[in-house]
Amino acid sequence: MTAAEKRRIQRALNALRKQRMVLKESLKRIDDNLCRLPIARFEVQAVRESIVEALRLNAIAIRNLKAITCAC
Repeated sequence: MTAAEKRRIQRALNALRKQRMVLKESLKRIDDNLCRLPIARFEVQAVRESIVEALRLNAIAIRNLKAITCAC
């Protein structure tokens, strides 16, 4: 793997980590709001589940990219 490829993967990892922080903050706000919003609860719950799934996929992507960089 070339140095340029490693830098590219590192940038992707950094972007995924930032995305993860944003998703976790959104999830926290949604959890806080679920307690206060009896109206539209189903819609908010659907958004929450979507963010949880995005976090799961994000973790897989980070793990895969780390494995690539460690294998070289």
